[in-house]
Parts: sequence; C-alpha cells; structure tokens
Amino acid sequence: MPTFAELDSDQRGIYTESPANRAVLVTGPPGTGKTVVAFHRALRLSKGGKPVTLLMFNNVLSKYADSVAIEHDITICNLHKWVDHWFRHAFKKRAPYSSKFDINWHAIGKTIRETTDVSILHRLCWGHLIIDEGQDFPVSMYEAFMDLIDHPLLEESSRPTLTVFADENQTITEHNSTLQEIRQTLDVGIRNKRYWRLFKNYRNTREISEFATFYQLTGRTAAKAPDRGGMKPQVIMLSDHAAVAEHITNFVINNGQIEVGVLSFGKKGDVKNIYAELNKAKEEKKSKHTVQMYVNGPAKESIHHDAKYLKFGAPPSITVLHNKSSKGLEFDAVFIVNMHRDSRAFDASAQELIKDMYVVSSRARNTLFFDIVCFGDSLPQITRLLPSPESRLCGYNANTEWKAELREKLKHVRWSETEEMADQIRADTLADEILSLGEDAPLLLSSLIEGSKKHRVLKQGVKEYIDGLDKQNIVRLIKEIGCHRVEQDLMTTA
Repeated sequence: MPTFAELDSDQRGIYTESPANRAVLVTGPPGTGKTVVAFHRALRLSKGGKPVTLLMFNNVLSKYADSVAIEHDITICNLHKWVDHWFRHAFKKRAPYSSKFDINWHAIGKTIRETTDVSILHRLCWGHLIIDEGQDFPVSMYEAFMDLIDHPLLEESSRPTLTVFADENQTITEHNSTLQEIRQTLDVGIRNKRYWRLFKNYRNTREISEFATFYQLTGRTAAKAPDRGGMKPQVIMLSDHAAVAEHITNFVINNGQIEVGVLSFGKKGDVKNIYAELNKAKEEKKSKHTVQMYVNGPAKESIHHDAKYLKFGAPPSITVLHNKSSKGLEFDAVFIVNMHRDSRAFDASAQELIKDMYVVSSRARNTLFFDIVCFGDSLPQITRLLPSPESRLCGYNANTEWKAELREKLKHVRWSETEEMADQIRADTLADEILSLGEDAPLLLSSLIEGSKKHRVLKQGVKEYIDGLDKQNIVRLIKEIGCHRVEQDLMTTA
C-alpha cells in the first residue's frame, strides 16, 4: 500500500480537499489507484471519531483488501453481510429481499423515508461508508442511501457520509449503475469538489494497458498511458487442459517470487478442473509454490467456498478464480483460461463478455497470457473476440502439432466484429449521456457539429440531428464524428 507521500497530486487532492460530509464520487479506469485512495480516505475519516466501513462487492475483494499490510481501524466487508447487520441493528429484522440474492432497495428507501423515530434513524447512521467498484451496485441502493443522508429529521452533525469509487467499463452484473446515474443520484460535481477523476495507470505495463483499452467501451481518452513498458500480451494455442496447466506451472517455477492469477471463464466446474490440473502439474514437477482456489458457494461445504482461506502477498503462488471474482484484484502475471467455455460471443450478451475481457485483462501488472485450448486442428470461434495480429496489441503462438500453420489459420478469423460492436456500444452510451443533459443537449450537439472537420459532409443537416433529440440520429452523429472526439467534449462540459 503506497504511503500518502507516494500518491500523485490528483490522488492527494481527493485525500485533502474532498468534503467529509454528504457524498463524494471518484472515477477512473483500472490501475489508477482507486482502491489505494479509498484506503487513504478511510484512514483520514477514521480520525474523526465516527466508524468507517469499506464496502466491497464480493468476498474475494474483501479478503484482498483486508490483507493490506497497514494498521487500520476500518471495517471491511461485502454488501450483503453489511446490509443485514445495518438494517437489523435499526429495525430488529432482516432487510427485505426481492429474491434470494437481490436486496429490495426500493422497499428499504421507502422504509427510511417513512421513519419518524429519530432513535431508529440514528441507528441507521453508519458513520462513513466507502464503496469500491461502485458501478456494480444498483442505482436504487444509492437512492436509498441518499434518503437517509438527506432525511429531514436528522441533525447535520449526525448525518452519515458516502464515498463511491467507480468505473462503468468494469460492470459485472446486470443491475449495475452508470457513472451518470451515480452522479445524478449523489448530486456531485467538480466545482464543489465532490466529483473527482483519476487518470494515470500505475498498475499495468504500457502494452497491457493498450490491450485492455481495446475492450474499453467508454472513456478511452480519459486514461494516461503507463510509463513502464514490458512484453506484449500473448495468446497461446494449446492442445488440452493439461498443456495449459503445464504452461502456467513452468512459468511460476521459472520466475521465482511472483503471484499468478488464473482467471477462468465458463462455470464453477471449469474453475475446479483447471485447479485440479494445476495441482497435478505441481506434484509432477515437485514444486513448492502454493495453488489456491475460490468459487462461490456455501462456505460450510468446502474451504474453497470461503474467501477467508485465500492468502495474498505470499509468493510464489497461483490463485485460481472465476473471472467474475477477479474485480479489483491484481497479480504479477495473469493467465486467462477456458474462454472457449463462454457462449456469449455468439449471442446478444457479447457486449457483456467484452466488458469482462476489459476487467480480466487489466488485472495483470507485468505479464498477460490467454491460454486457449484448441480441440483438433481448428481455432475456436472465441478467437475472433481477440485483437487481430494486424493490431499489434498481442502476439500469437501455438504449441500444437500445427504450430507452423497458425499464421495461415489466423488469416481466416473474422476480427472486425468486436471493434464494430464496441463502437456501437460506445456510441449508445454517449448518446444516453448527451440526452441526460436535458435542455443543454441541443447546445452540445450544435457544438459537436460545428467543431467537427466533417460538418460539411455529415449525412444529415444540423436541424435533423437536433430536432426531437432522436437517439438513433444522435448515435449516427457520434459515429460519424468519432467517439473519442465526443468523449473529450463531454469531459469539458462535466
């Protein structure tokens, strides 16, 4: 964990200048130090006498954060555990759920608004709540929290506070919030120092950052490239799962004191299978490195369902996780496996797979591998979601009988679909953000058109683009002008 003196000026500004009341939002892409700043903000707020809770999306991230080697008086836990305790402490009953795993935030908000017993309201006041990976929580949760923060019966000194760290490109659930929704709900802005952006990537090498950016749907222009370079991400075609395990094991043995993350697509069984193969390879090579695994499930059934048994910061080690459990983590080297087990590349869920690719790619500090199993002599269809060889974002190699034929096989892959799909998603997202500006939207659209070098050759006139604020027309305009240019203009108007 970097000390305060090691933070950059943007990170220190959040620590020293962001208000210690109501709500604050901090955004930034992976590797910009959001979790680091979250810890330092928590440490600062803990000196004020009120309790501080750092809320994480899942058990693995909670365990990872709790392993930070600093002394602190901060509670770190996941959402469901915290909510159950928080709501029961105030109302002496379990929080309402709309299904087994979905908290009914609308009901909680209604309950808070209708509460007139000040003693109950005081029991609801959590002190300081800091949320990491805030984009993965529903907007209804933030609405409920603000119902308490702004409750008319609370005195100013007793109101709880909320700090949210988020990047909407890293969503992993269908109930996520956009940055625009969070900003509006929390009522935060740059001018009142309640909305902050982090830009510099400190985690990844330049090559890994550029690769991850290929899958970044919005805000590509916001991040600053890392200073340090390294090896390009490598895509390795292998004959079977045993070959994948041998590749990973040899890498750990040959690279000494490193932490390796093995992130698996597919189902729980796919995670367990690669874990078993890695243990087998470890025994065959008589290596002493640690192999550990976590998969979601009842903790009483297996230690592998309980994140408390994971050990971070103790290399050499291999940590095997489902890709959905990798949010917020980082490893010296990351191996992505079982991509062929994910069917979303071929249906309407492909954009969610692209977001997952962005998340897993950005977990690696120094080295990134995609180990792809090829059954027979053909490339799996999932290959088309990777950057093409012409992009020069990654290298392609094969350890198969047809290794010499790999270059020819790659020529027949349809690479363009990912890029086109990503551009469409970016344009849709930007159009929604423009429409959310309300009365200011026509002014921004006029500015975009007038400032574009293509304004004389746009397929429609200014009036057609602006009249009625039709989303499809706005999407068309954005794609003609270019998503990067529109993103830059939106940032200057934030």
